[in-house]
Amino acid sequence: SPVGAIEIYSHTPGIYSLDNKPVKKYGTNGSTPVITSVDYIYDTNYPTLIKSQSTQLSDGDTKTSQYKYAFDFTGSLVMRNLTLNHIISNPIEIVNKQNSQVTGAEVFKYNCFNCNFLPNDGGLLVNGVFAVSEFLKLKIDSPITNYQFANSALSIDSRFETLETFGKYDNRGNPLEVKKSNGPSLSYIMGYKKKYA
Repeated sequence: SPVGAIEIYSHTPGIYSLDNKPVKKYGTNGSTPVITSVDYIYDTNYPTLIKSQSTQLSDGDTKTSQYKYAFDFTGSLVMRNLTLNHIISNPIEIVNKQNSQVTGAEVFKYNCFNCNFLPNDGGLLVNGVFAVSEFLKLKIDSPITNYQFANSALSIDSRFETLETFGKYDNRGNPLEVKKSNGPSLSYIMGYKKKYA
């Protein structure tokens, strides 16, 4: 008699993405739970990357986060090189909205460090590394309706301010110099095989 059994399952290859997630949050003292629903929209060419995440609140409001990636900025030489080198998973521009008003936004600018030039065809020089050069945040006191989304050349809304500037990296992508706005410059010395600061 057989010792065990083997079952065969069929699996259709492809990418399976979460489209909707219902969320129920309970308050204190047995208050009525707040029920929300989160919807996700993915990029058509890169279906693992979220382009928009919308949360429907129980009071009727909608909170949305929109994401743009390197491949959305074809007018920028740095962004084209990021895309050609398959460095696309980190958002470049993140915009948060409540209903139709922008409540905040962030931009991550990149550069090629230890490179003498940026090749148009996406080649990468030996020891060169693409990494964040600036972290910027939208400076507003209240929600706005006139936000200017970054264009294809990565020209951004004039109300952004730089919070951090990354001046130097080693050839493994470890930051060596970081300048915070209204703060001191920080220098890092990497230890064993450049793995530890």
